[in-house]
Amino acid sequence: MKTKTPEQIVKKLVADFRARKGVFQNKINVEDWVPDWANRQEKAVFLFLVTVLDYGMRSTTLYQGANELFKERRELLDPKRLSRADEKRLAKLSLQFLHARFPNEAAKRWVVNSQKLLAEFNGDVFEIFNKPAALEVLKNIYQFRGFGKKTGDLFFRSMVNTFKLPYPDINKVPMPIDRHKLRLTYEWGFINKEDYNREDRQKVDQIWKIACQKAKVSWLEFDRAFWIWEVYN
Repeated sequence: MKTKTPEQIVKKLVADFRARKGVFQNKINVEDWVPDWANRQEKAVFLFLVTVLDYGMRSTTLYQGANELFKERRELLDPKRLSRADEKRLAKLSLQFLHARFPNEAAKRWVVNSQKLLAEFNGDVFEIFNKPAALEVLKNIYQFRGFGKKTGDLFFRSMVNTFKLPYPDINKVPMPIDRHKLRLTYEWGFINKEDYNREDRQKVDQIWKIACQKAKVSWLEFDRAFWIWEVYN
């Protein structure tokens, strides 16, 4: 990409993303995989269950498989039923449909997190987000098994974008920074080798947040464009 500054990259990627130009023509985000056939609660559960597995595998395979699985086994989008499900059976389903890298862990996360959701949030994913500030919501998210910085931040972004959830401190929320964003930020010359080697995600986050502010673009939208660019370049 022949651009000089992070701000220019933000403008370029977002403009192409909005126009569905180039790499963005046929590529879609997490938010675009939310099934049309599901109701509002089921859509939230879908994101809750699938983003926690979005690591170490192709996202397209994961989300396409999840759509097929939950359409066929819609009862799994009910936290009460999922909390009592047999983990061995769930592991087989996650391997068959999602090609999960760690099917046993996938099953464990689904069951344990459903139980926690029932015990602490009345089985309602939206109650996790029932806080006045985004940073408080993230504290809730990080309490669940498997929701670390990447998966937890991705879950947050996908819920906020899908359901238009407003928070006054949204710019204080870190972008989901993975190895691909680190690599591209380094290759474009915005961090040095030392920052790259020690995976300075906070520095990368600030570079792109400032660029978004200068470009007058929401980082939530830029992150959707960046996610597609990093996966397919």
